[in-house]
Amino acid sequence: MVHYLAVTEKYRHGDTMTDDDDFPVLEAECKKLSGGLDTSTRWRLEQQGKFPRRFKIGDPDAKNGRVAWSRHELKAWLAERMAARAAA
Repeated sequence: MVHYLAVTEKYRHGDTMTDDDDFPVLEAECKKLSGGLDTSTRWRLEQQGKFPRRFKIGDPDAKNGRVAWSRHELKAWLAERMAARAAA
């Protein structure tokens, strides 16, 4: 498993994305990458535009289909949170 703090530090220094950065992230991994934020908190932050938006990966017409997040967007969100901490 990749240590994401090291990955975000790498991006700050201008390195390019790897092939797995656009791979979809499912619920369990999204929770891990977001520091354990629960589903309702992530949903609320999404609605406020403060967390990456999910997208459907199953039947787009299904009411409760499977969803995923962009690994790249989650890593960028984490890097922003870390930068905000450093600036405070």
